Amino acid sequence: MLEEDGRTKIKKILEKNDNAKQCYISDLKSDIDGMNNKKNIKWMLSKIKLANKFGIINDRDATYFNEKLKIKVVDGNKAGDFQIFIGDNFIQYFPELTSNEHQKYIFDRTLNELSINDSFKKDNLTGK
Repeated sequence: MLEEDGRTKIKKILEKNDNAKQCYISDLKSDIDGMNNKKNIKWMLSKIKLANKFGIINDRDATYFNEKLKIKVVDGNKAGDFQIFIGDNFIQYFPELTSNEHQKYIFDRTLNELSINDSFKKDNLTGK
């Protein structure tokens, strides 16, 4: 008889323990609500995908969490909470960032960052 893999074990535990599953779902909501760093965006996408793949959340819940994350990222780009720059490659996950409004935020933020870095380099080279 083959030994069960970790995925199967987790799925069986969560099927038998609704409280553990609800705690995980609650933590997932809290993680999204508490996100304050763009470095966590891809990690959170993976977490949702894996939770769905392993049966911790169903497809409906995965859609809900992906939508919740999308709103957080799109609003965060607009407000500047997530400093999204050209090249960050979030557009493939959040096509809403291709709108003219969001592209302007991303472009302006990138241009500003490049200007700051360029000025810093010049000041350090010239000593001025």
